[in-house]
Amino acid sequence: KKARKSTPNRLNPANPKINLRQHPHRERKNQPEPGLMKPVIGLEIHAQLSTESKLFCPCPARTFGAAPNSQICPVCTGQPGTLPVLNAKAVEKALKLGCALGCQVAERSIFARKNYFYPDLPKSYQISQYETPILSGGRVTYYSDSKECVAELERIHMEEDAGKLLHAIGSQQLEESLVDFNRSGVPLAEIVTKPVFENAAQASDFLNALRATLRALGVSNCDLEKGEMRADVNISITRPDGSLGTKVEIKNLNSFKAVRDALEHEIGRQRDTLSGSQIITQETRLWDVKKNATVAMRSKEGASDYRYFPEPDLKPLLISPQMLEAVRRATPELPVSKLKRYQDDFGLSVKESQALVFHEDEAVGRLFEETLKLVGRGPAQAKQTANWILNDLLGLLKNTSSVAACGINATRLSGFLKIIASKGLSSRIAKDIFAQLIADPKTSAESIIEASGVSMMSDSGELIALARRVIMENPKAVEEFRAGKDKAIQSLVGAAMKISRGSAHPQKLLELLKSELATQK
Repeated sequence: KKARKSTPNRLNPANPKINLRQHPHRERKNQPEPGLMKPVIGLEIHAQLSTESKLFCPCPARTFGAAPNSQICPVCTGQPGTLPVLNAKAVEKALKLGCALGCQVAERSIFARKNYFYPDLPKSYQISQYETPILSGGRVTYYSDSKECVAELERIHMEEDAGKLLHAIGSQQLEESLVDFNRSGVPLAEIVTKPVFENAAQASDFLNALRATLRALGVSNCDLEKGEMRADVNISITRPDGSLGTKVEIKNLNSFKAVRDALEHEIGRQRDTLSGSQIITQETRLWDVKKNATVAMRSKEGASDYRYFPEPDLKPLLISPQMLEAVRRATPELPVSKLKRYQDDFGLSVKESQALVFHEDEAVGRLFEETLKLVGRGPAQAKQTANWILNDLLGLLKNTSSVAACGINATRLSGFLKIIASKGLSSRIAKDIFAQLIADPKTSAESIIEASGVSMMSDSGELIALARRVIMENPKAVEEFRAGKDKAIQSLVGAAMKISRGSAHPQKLLELLKSELATQK
């Protein structure tokens, strides 16, 4: 037994006599378990540039809602003998985006033909950029789980949009697909990220921040329902041995919810496939909302399949230093800078700032800014304005209307905030007045107060009598307050407001309660 104890146990790595380099399980110990397989996600975003005309012809670029095939011409439908002419405004908007995101601007970029056949592509090729895009690099700062994150970009290039296939009209399923070429030739900025996202939430939060940036710059309206912003996601799963798995693409996701749902499903599908020792095929898939699953569309093409070559009908695009400097000077405040300003200047939380800056309805942020101009830009006014917009206004409008449609504006909101402050209205009464203000766009806070006969108990004699009553009826709260629990006085205020049915002036009541408690000592 003594001999056995003195013999090193080679299977015990804690034994200092063991040479770990020769240990047979050393390498296996450092490998990730199958349950730890991590997703690696990259995004390709197509944002329609908000120009009046298309990228290479004078047809209207705003085609949503127009009669099918009514916004087309020989150029955007690829008729023989036509020549494209580049839209200078589209170039300007792309440059504005690049300057804002810190991209490297190419002084000389080239358009190329991307060749593939699809029914909604009338020329059987798409004019895009490949080897020399107008923008490369750059980054987008966004917030996920209230933490600041940075997504590095690979490139941003310009290209024309394709048409649209209609497989159904309303609830009617068509026996054959119809083609609408209205969208053909609409200018796009394709924004390609590096594979930097680890989960679906990060990808969705990034898209939200990117949309706010595009809108703030005036580069794109980013209306997802109109197809003005669409995303393709590329996803791989690290294999159990730590190597990067096969990349799968999911095409044409037109809502942030679709991005989250598709990614979460695809992450699970790929993990299950790898855990079962099966092979993941490199392919393009689609998100089927009804099945709540991704479905195979086609095998994934590589760059060589598109047979890129320089567009012979367009000269290289040259960007002068003067043009670039003019674009830089015109760049407005970016959403991330505004978010930090709200926190630093107004003391708003990250969550409150995000809700104002990145809200889907742009009117929410505008209403906040415009109201502050009328009520003052101090932290107290900003906090109060943010609370009424985020908690009360959006709560009343939930799933029913937009801010613009409900008729509330900075003038009406600021008038409401000023009058409830001057009259010292209780929270309950103020909320009732606010609900009426939203329900009837023709009213004002003053007219509602006059019509309802709302008045505050502000007479000193009445308030003193009320304060003495609640002090006598709530000895426990009085004892706690005198013992040093300052918050206990709020119980007395609440009791007084209940007795007065919300009509007591809360600030004056608080002051009188403190005075009476001090006197009675």
